[in-house]
Amino acid sequence: MRHGLVSFAPFTGSSLVRGWNPNFYFLRADPAAELLALQRHALAHLRVRRLGFIYMEGDYFGGIEYELAERAVSGMDYELSGVFSVEGSVTGGAKKEVFDAAWKAFADTQPQAVIVLGSPIKDAVKFVRRMLTDKRTAGAYLLAPSVLQDLVLRVWRAAVAGGVDFLPGQVSTTGTNPLAKDKQCEATQRFQKVMREYLEKGGQKYYTDKDYFLIHDDEDDGEMMVSGWIAGELLSQALGGREWVKDRTSFLASLYKQRRYWLTKL
Repeated sequence: MRHGLVSFAPFTGSSLVRGWNPNFYFLRADPAAELLALQRHALAHLRVRRLGFIYMEGDYFGGIEYELAERAVSGMDYELSGVFSVEGSVTGGAKKEVFDAAWKAFADTQPQAVIVLGSPIKDAVKFVRRMLTDKRTAGAYLLAPSVLQDLVLRVWRAAVAGGVDFLPGQVSTTGTNPLAKDKQCEATQRFQKVMREYLEKGGQKYYTDKDYFLIHDDEDDGEMMVSGWIAGELLSQALGGREWVKDRTSFLASLYKQRRYWLTKL
């Protein structure tokens, strides 16, 4: 803030940093919006009666989202069937007996779907693995925000490889932009053309296949490439006016004037 810099299109997994700050120009959905989307999916689409919630105490995010979840379901005359929460490793971590006791109490509620929040660290690996392997919770739907997408899918695949039953549709995560292989979105079709040309003729040496983003879309790489492309397109347009880039103050002020960014239809 002291130097008038702006963070353009930052990635965040916590609602804690999503308050008003002109030096952070967000393009992705608020984590709170992702949480509400998961809740709506569980209650309106999956139509579960017992919805559980998992988060780590003392983590950078989870607590604020839990309070939001409680308010949202109470407004529907509903309540969470169970909540699993112990001290995370960020603040020291819970002892094994404390963790196990809290987990037993949670698993005994036999949730039909569970929303999992937390940082993509070993804590999340531990409780996702526990949920998928405990007979009381193994059949429940696992719902997670985009920040945990890669971790959840990795742990799920490992659990299935280790003998856990594969249940199609068991895991759902939110996404904040279209997938790279989306054929219905005009903007994604434009992205595919631009990305193929870049991978083939852009001079980069890391990717050898011009269709890499399509082949690896399920592994999060393609989705991240779309996100980066959107950010780049918008930044290019944001820098397009001479009067906007004469100095940092002018550029920062211009971001919050009425704007329209064109990407074709999303």
